[in-house]
Order: sequence, then structure tokens, then C-alpha cells
Amino acid sequence: MAFNLYKEYDLLSPVYNFAKRGGYWFCPSFIIKEWAHTKQNYPELWEGHHQLSLTDNLVSQVFSNSKTFAEVDRQVDTYLNNLKFEKAQMTLDGYI
Repeated sequence: MAFNLYKEYDLLSPVYNFAKRGGYWFCPSFIIKEWAHTKQNYPELWEGHHQLSLTDNLVSQVFSNSKTFAEVDRQVDTYLNNLKFEKAQMTLDGYI
């Protein structure tokens, strides 16, 4: 039932394009890998999250898993940088 409602109102997470779980695009239970995918592939949604985090008088600054948006954003950037490093390492391994 919830899935159909989310689908009807275009709230299904883009994560459903590459994973079986997701919920909706602003699911607070996403793991860093899923947030990283959102930031890379749906920058407009990521910017929407950022803008919402700047809203005055929020009930809470908690964004995901007891972290603020800024904390999650830093973790996502670290994750993405590590992926780039790992890919570079794999490329170098082919030449050593």
C-alpha cells in the first residue's frame, strides 16, 4: 500500500533503480552508499536536502541516522573520495 502511494505521488526513491529497498527519496534510514548515489546521480535532490537543512525554525536538525545534513554530506564526500582513490589504485595495479 505505501509503495503504491509513494509511486502515485512520485516519492519513490531513485535507489529503487539499483536496489531492492529504498522507500522514498528522502528516507532518513539510507546508508552512506545510498546517499552517495543520490548526490552523484540526482544533484537536484541533494541540493533540495541542503536547502531544507538551512530552513529556520526546524523541529530538528537530524537528517539521517541521528546526524545533521552537514555531517552526512561530509561522510558522503569522504565515501566518494575513497571510491575515486580505490579506482585509481585498481588502475595503477594494472601497470605495476
